[in-house]
Amino acid sequence: MPFSPSKSRLPTACYAEYDWRSRAIKYHRAQIRPFLGFREATLRDAEALTTYLSEHVVPQAWTDEQVKAAVYQRLRALAIEPPTSERLDRIIASAAHTFEEHFCAATLEQLPAATLTQMDALLSQAAEDDEAEDPERSPFQQLKIDPGRVGIDNVFAEIAKLKQLRQVGVPPELFGTVAPRLLQQHRQRAAVENIYEIRHHPAPLRYALIAAYCWLRAQEITDSLVELLLQVVHRIGATAERRVERELIGELETGGR
Repeated sequence: MPFSPSKSRLPTACYAEYDWRSRAIKYHRAQIRPFLGFREATLRDAEALTTYLSEHVVPQAWTDEQVKAAVYQRLRALAIEPPTSERLDRIIASAAHTFEEHFCAATLEQLPAATLTQMDALLSQAAEDDEAEDPERSPFQQLKIDPGRVGIDNVFAEIAKLKQLRQVGVPPELFGTVAPRLLQQHRQRAAVENIYEIRHHPAPLRYALIAAYCWLRAQEITDSLVELLLQVVHRIGATAERRVERELIGELETGGR
């Protein structure tokens, strides 16, 4: 029987009792679509959705739930019935892959040749055999070490790191329009991967990861340097106060004899 609004007033309990795996479901859905103004998704719709996601959604580095919410919102606006969950996951994965390729390629195009040479130097190590190398010996790995206890030596160590990062020459405006969460994702990936893994990535991905890491790491070290210097100044002040107190107490003790 064709679906009609006049016959759609059913008890809400019918929804829970409906057999969602029955043969009739396809027939019922086919009746509901034109009534609500929707249509089934086509291959062209999937391609268009992939393009939309790669250009407008994936660059925001949203969570999986947020991405899916954006997908359903887009499909509702276009009056297209959502595909199955499995197909939707494939569309999202394809969009993420497409964006990653474009982002890395665009990043590589903006990096000067001298910067690429400096990045290669960061990944260099003394040993010739990749598998026999000590990852802690690479300059890039040394940049990952956090500052130690408060002290002048650690201040100079952080200054040396910042100087090295600036010598890499990542353009300051490179990631000016990139979503912070997306940049943090690439920075974190570069931080957890070892030198062997980073070296064996395709060039666009390899340089994009290093660029994102250096770009953010320079900001982090600048902030840590400010904090270290403030703590050093505070310690110097506290030491000076204790010295003055000791001198005053000594003078009082001497004058009281």
